[in-house]
Amino acid sequence: MSIQDNNKIQTVIAGLGRAGWDIHWRQLLKDHPAYRVVAVIEPLVERRREAESEIGCRSYASFHDFLMEPCGELVVIATPSSGHGPESVACLEKGLHVAVDKPMCQGVVEADAMIDAARRNSLVLTCYHPYRFKEDFLLIYDVIRSGRLGRIVEIKCNRSSFSRRNDWIMCRAKGGGQHNVWGSHTVDQCLQLAGSPATAVFSDLQTTATPGDADDHCKIVMRCANGIFIDAEISNCMAFPPQPEWMVAGTSGGLVSSKYGIEVKWFVPEEAPSISLCEGPAANRQYDNGDLLSWRQELLPYPKTRGFVEFYDNLADAIQHGTALTITPESVKDNVAVLELCRKQNPSIWAGY
Repeated sequence: MSIQDNNKIQTVIAGLGRAGWDIHWRQLLKDHPAYRVVAVIEPLVERRREAESEIGCRSYASFHDFLMEPCGELVVIATPSSGHGPESVACLEKGLHVAVDKPMCQGVVEADAMIDAARRNSLVLTCYHPYRFKEDFLLIYDVIRSGRLGRIVEIKCNRSSFSRRNDWIMCRAKGGGQHNVWGSHTVDQCLQLAGSPATAVFSDLQTTATPGDADDHCKIVMRCANGIFIDAEISNCMAFPPQPEWMVAGTSGGLVSSKYGIEVKWFVPEEAPSISLCEGPAANRQYDNGDLLSWRQELLPYPKTRGFVEFYDNLADAIQHGTALTITPESVKDNVAVLELCRKQNPSIWAGY
């Protein structure tokens, strides 16, 4: 598909760090036929010069400068997390569509203000949660919705390693912490798989291997309104990280992830022998009741997709043709609420933030 420049979405990238430059620009927008980057916002002069040279765009040193003389149609916000909410609202009030990197913002009040600003100004607001487009997530989602696992009891995800991380992500003042980084991805995916908001949350956030002051070890467990239990763990202090990354348990089967695909094991309840409770002494004092199930097993290979670029495919359709967003801000709000509660539950790290 070839789109003339004057028909492309005039795009501004705010923040030229790893996400803004390496992901949003070089991996996703640079060769996308629906977008043209016309400006960047970046405090570091050498990064502004690099963008001017490589992209051929104008540059601003700050959001203040940009808002005094805004340009473009869409702003991609890839700045430190603490500013996502206010920066998004400011752009929306200037009549600009917004795609903000995760986490969407720092709390429900900010999320509501963002959603309100987008509605009042009839603009598109979305959050970059690319892991909703990951092959393993899409496959797990389909297996759960197929019903073959029965009633879903628990969803578990663990993304851990041992790493002494020392960048801005480990700074509280910039909205860092693993709960806001990998936790934002993981909690969002788990809630989407559960298909239900969290009604109870327990979290343990700790600062362990990092020289920073934000959390680098997160244990977040949730019970959803539909009864599904979620166990999410993201840690930088696990020398022996648990495997597999994903596990789902249901009343008639389960699944685990592997590098080859999703392994599914289930039985058909209608084909299983009947079983009733025996309240008296165990027959022959045996623990095994001889129950035999006809298990079915399947390894489902990961599907081929367009990857994270699908986020920008959908966003272009939403802006240009009014197509429904795949990632609505309303669908991210539950994630924001959980992460905000995690900070409140861990005042030893997050008091005052």
